[in-house]
Parts: sequence; structure tokens; C-alpha cells
Amino acid sequence: MKTTLHFFLITILLSAASHTRASDFCDGYLKGYTSVYVVILAKQPELLSCPSQPAKDFGEQSDYAHGYQLGSVDGLTDGYQQS
Repeated sequence: MKTTLHFFLITILLSAASHTRASDFCDGYLKGYTSVYVVILAKQPELLSCPSQPAKDFGEQSDYAHGYQLGSVDGLTDGYQQS
């Protein structure tokens, strides 16, 4: 019984930690995408969703910075394609 309870608690904690990291990545991605897209087209992007976070080297940069960097590249690409 104790083993099952410990397993359950560890699973919940790991799930919450991964959700926090995905959230940081998504926040950075959306901010990066929007900041570049607005500069190019002078308007807010339509409905935007966050992609899955690709793998990165351990300790390379924060999840937010990783998302911001990738979002900026995508915003730049999409902005120029629509202009």
C-alpha cells in the first residue's frame, strides 16, 4: 500500500514539474513569435498555438528562452511570408 502511494505521489510531482516547463516554453514561444510578427506586419497574429517543445541540450538555456528563440524565428518566417 505504501509503495503504491509513493508511486502515485511521485507521478503527480513529476507531472506537475513537466507541465511547468512546458508552460515556460509556451510563454516564451508566444512572446517571441508575437514580438517579431508585430514588427513586420504591424498587427497581431491570428489564433496562435504553441508547438511541442523540441529537445535541447541539458542546461543549454531556460525553457522560456528556448521558446522565445524558436518563436522569434517562426514569427519572422511567417511575417515575411504574409507580407
